[in-house]
Amino acid sequence: MLTRRCTVLSIALIAAPLSAFGAVPTPKPITLAINGTSLSVQPPPRIIHGVLFVPVRHVFSALGLPFDRAGSLVRTSVGDRTVLMRLNCACAVVNGDEVRLEAAPVEISGVFFAPLGFFTAALGAQAQYSSRRREVEISSSTVGRASDDAVTLSNGREYMGVVQAIDEDSVPPSITVTHGVSVKTVRIRNEPPVLINDVVANTLTPGTMDDVHVGDFAKIVVLKDGSVSRIVAAFASRRGTIAAIAGNEIVLNDGHVVKPSAVTALSLNEEGAQVADLHVGDDVTVRYNLDTSEVREIIATRPFTGSPPPPGPVAIASLTVNADHPLRPGDGFDVVMHGTPGGTATFDVGPYFTGLTLSEHTAGTYSAHFVVPRGANFRAAPIFGHLVVGGTSAPRAVSEAVVSAASTPPGIGDVAPDDGATVNDRQPSIYATFAANAVPVNTSSIQIVVNGRDVTSSAQRAAGFVEYRPAVEFDEGTVRVTVRVSDLAGNGSEKSWTFRIKARQ
Repeated sequence: MLTRRCTVLSIALIAAPLSAFGAVPTPKPITLAINGTSLSVQPPPRIIHGVLFVPVRHVFSALGLPFDRAGSLVRTSVGDRTVLMRLNCACAVVNGDEVRLEAAPVEISGVFFAPLGFFTAALGAQAQYSSRRREVEISSSTVGRASDDAVTLSNGREYMGVVQAIDEDSVPPSITVTHGVSVKTVRIRNEPPVLINDVVANTLTPGTMDDVHVGDFAKIVVLKDGSVSRIVAAFASRRGTIAAIAGNEIVLNDGHVVKPSAVTALSLNEEGAQVADLHVGDDVTVRYNLDTSEVREIIATRPFTGSPPPPGPVAIASLTVNADHPLRPGDGFDVVMHGTPGGTATFDVGPYFTGLTLSEHTAGTYSAHFVVPRGANFRAAPIFGHLVVGGTSAPRAVSEAVVSAASTPPGIGDVAPDDGATVNDRQPSIYATFAANAVPVNTSSIQIVVNGRDVTSSAQRAAGFVEYRPAVEFDEGTVRVTVRVSDLAGNGSEKSWTFRIKARQ
């Protein structure tokens, strides 16, 4: 397991400066070669703050290694070794032993990037970068081999790749996936279970063929008799609140710019929409292709603010939710819906968990208790209610309350003075930065302890950092610091480090 000693890094992409003679020419993209074979990689490797980062999935695929991602964690196996690495953590774990990296892996628009040194330090491959040719070369005779589009199982084959086409009109329907140079069309002769995997939110939910989208990374298990036993469709996501809309571009509250393309599907409260239909303050989930960062879907949600639709022969009279604070795994809330009796009722937790059953315990009253599963991370999700009686559907209901949940505690990032550093200032500024997930940091939870003394009351606390400036000088020697923080759901983190004070001679 990765330890909390790993450092969370804030990565900023810096635009090329302008010179006195005009814009500096943009350098050509960095290319990638695996075992001597050039790969067409989008997005390409990139240099961030002087460190070269490489998209991990492409390299693993070319070396014949598995790429299993759950939220911020990526796992692979190399022979008898198991390798783990985590976003924003400057270390990897190989068979339980920690291996330091020159920088922490980062995620850019849903694509997982690792520093080039990871492939040598953790995988044992040879990795080098030629700045003259702007080419990354990774090679290994023992790590793996060029993989095909399928894995042989005891009872069949598992095909995997990026979904290029979905044909639901043919009989039987089919899904076409590409993996490297391989193209495979799998005919779906039965009705297999479909699982939808958001690798960033770390959710795996039941779905249907309608939930599989072009651009997803699919794994399809085909049994020896030709039937399909399972389909898993994976994608990456980004969540935020709309801060501004400029033309066809959406700016999120963290400054990230989302640029829909002609193939981007956009919905607002589960109904088709356009960028012009969105408002500042709407919460959005952006669905990316895992390999190319292409925006495949924008899912916007907005709490209910208007009047309910006029009642018809089948109607939902009310939909209530008793979640009044952010939740964590194991917490739950109740959903109660009143409407036409004798129907089939379901509810959705935003776009994250759909088709959940509401049971009719008394005539016209439908209810359910939802427990937040481990790994779930979502924010400001309205609850949508659905009711069908005798084949007639009621207008969909939207809850006034929204629900947020987090499984991942806040990260404790940059610290100062650095762990193990020696400083000559006897009244140094001591601080740590925080990075929250779907649920914000609870500022009242922040605690800082210096040399065993709680100095929180003398520190400046904010959602993004804590800073303490001692009122008196420290003695020379080692200073020990511990910082603790939780989010509003109660998920907590702790980080300890030391530095040394030595006066100038």
